[in-house]
Amino acid sequence: MDDRLKHILSSRQFTLGFLINLYKDTVLIVELLKTREGRELLTHVLRGYVIGEIFWQESSRTYHSSASAAARLGAQIIPERGVKKIKIKNGKKVARWELIMSSAVKDAWLEDEVKAWASFYDLLILRTPDDIEINYLKNVLADGGYDIPLINAGDGTREHPTQTLNDWFSIMYGLGLDPECDWSSLSTKSIVFLNDCKNGRTIHSLAWLLGVRFKMALGFVAPNGLEIPDSLREELKREGCSFSESRELMPADVFYDTRNQLEYGGRKRKGISVDKQIADKYGVKIVLHPFPRSKKGNELPIHLIDKPETWNDSLDKDPRAMYFYQMKIGMPIKMALLKYLLNPYLDLKRLKEEKLIRGIKNQCAGCNRIEYHELGWTDSPPKCGYIQTLSHIFCPECQPR
Repeated sequence: MDDRLKHILSSRQFTLGFLINLYKDTVLIVELLKTREGRELLTHVLRGYVIGEIFWQESSRTYHSSASAAARLGAQIIPERGVKKIKIKNGKKVARWELIMSSAVKDAWLEDEVKAWASFYDLLILRTPDDIEINYLKNVLADGGYDIPLINAGDGTREHPTQTLNDWFSIMYGLGLDPECDWSSLSTKSIVFLNDCKNGRTIHSLAWLLGVRFKMALGFVAPNGLEIPDSLREELKREGCSFSESRELMPADVFYDTRNQLEYGGRKRKGISVDKQIADKYGVKIVLHPFPRSKKGNELPIHLIDKPETWNDSLDKDPRAMYFYQMKIGMPIKMALLKYLLNPYLDLKRLKEEKLIRGIKNQCAGCNRIEYHELGWTDSPPKCGYIQTLSHIFCPECQPR
């Protein structure tokens, strides 16, 4: 029975086997990206595929890392981005995200729109606002008989599973752990999530994975009104997770910092700023942040090259700062994820060999020489000899008389 994931919608889907296999492919992709030949080989992984990237909400890292991941695998990606509109509802300003090119301006049904996209693309990468749930869109497509994978690139304030992959890899790397051998060590580690635990979809995804799947001790430190949602709290209790909630900082191996997400209608609240002194005081080994970090909130002080006064506080140059790695690893992870969904049985270790085989037209049944589509017949047979999967004819020199 094939238990491969059809869609990437929630961190609740991620098994240890899935994570380890994705890790292995990501490592291979990182190595291939280091050379020109490797980058060229990777463009054959998804050649011929067309991917739709539909983002209602603004994004920099997820949007660009997804687009570049698809392009580096040889797929064509067609994006559409939305804009934020402010409307008055019951005397209050309410933010709403709308797609510029959508037929919604003509009073179209969203359900028809998503079916249209599914008719044109091999895979959809969707970032949805709070009033559009990606699981609902998946059910709409399934009910209509549409069979294409969906990737959740941020589902309102609910989840962000692709960011969870970046976070998990970064934690393992930052703590010096091998995902294949040392995953059980996470049960002896602790992580504290800081600031906006209510609206932080990255927190909602990662906390479940670490607490439930890997039995890691969780802490949530949030200002009044930004505590974790009741649904997540009850879920963690039901699963028997070790977690605590507080207004005050506590020691931990990992600090996961976030900004106050005012775009979801929250009020400004003073959060905790994580600098070198804070990291030293609480024995932190690595600091993560899903980004963007805010200027006014200053939850993670920046190092500015032209302002020496920022150098003493910022962790940007500190080895404990894993947030730039967290950002950098996002593209190869998404490459591995796209390969997993669209070309799952391709062995990246044999990519060069398979590319060469695709360029072969025939093999001589007499002397084993190879005929290529572009180059014609080779001067000598390959070292591997007879290739069973090819069609075999006689070359001009071996043609029976």
